[in-house]
Amino acid sequence: MKHLILLLAFLLTLLAHAEEKKTQDLFQLTCFNVKLDSSSKCSSTTSIHRDHPPETIKGGLTCGYPKLTSKIEWKLKEMEGDELTILISRVFPLGEPDATVSQKEVTYAGERIIVFEDSHQVIVIEPIAIQSEVSTPFAPASLTP
Repeated sequence: MKHLILLLAFLLTLLAHAEEKKTQDLFQLTCFNVKLDSSSKCSSTTSIHRDHPPETIKGGLTCGYPKLTSKIEWKLKEMEGDELTILISRVFPLGEPDATVSQKEVTYAGERIIVFEDSHQVIVIEPIAIQSEVSTPFAPASLTP
């Protein structure tokens, strides 16, 4: 009987810990250098707590070759069901006198979207990759229009 009570207490503890994990995987932002799906890339993944207010979720990454580097920042504008409205900005080439700022708003619903594409880089939002792929952790950033 004592073992049954201990087992029950252990199972209840496991259940309580499972309830505490209320995170949701949102997306992965990937910057491919030169062409889509190239092995030269940088990625940033985003998972959040379900109760986190969407308007405070933002991040970014910096990726590229010298003189061909992008600074990409994003801000979640809205979460409605399985759809996310995301405002994304890109400064390219970062630190160069001819740098330009591009901005785009996309609706992400779980499938890959090409956000920016040129002869130097392709930037996509896509489902979070399997764990064996190399990616950089989420890095908070501020979005400056």
